[in-house]
Amino acid sequence: IGMRLPWTIIDEDTWTVAHRMLGYISIPLAIVYLALVLSNIDLKLATSVIILVWIGIPGVLSFIFYWKKYKVG
Repeated sequence: IGMRLPWTIIDEDTWTVAHRMLGYISIPLAIVYLALVLSNIDLKLATSVIILVWIGIPGVLSFIFYWKKYKVG
């Protein structure tokens, strides 16, 4: 499994940044998800939010890294 975003596929350093960030946030998000499930919150909503955060944070941060690395001008 990997983040196959255009900027992570093109650049190996960006790929590394994205996947390192995924590694850092996976366990804390799993703990938050478990707490949400145990607190009887809507399961579909909790799952959607956690997945969006899990993909969104590394996606945005890796894009910023890529943009700064290859910024022209």
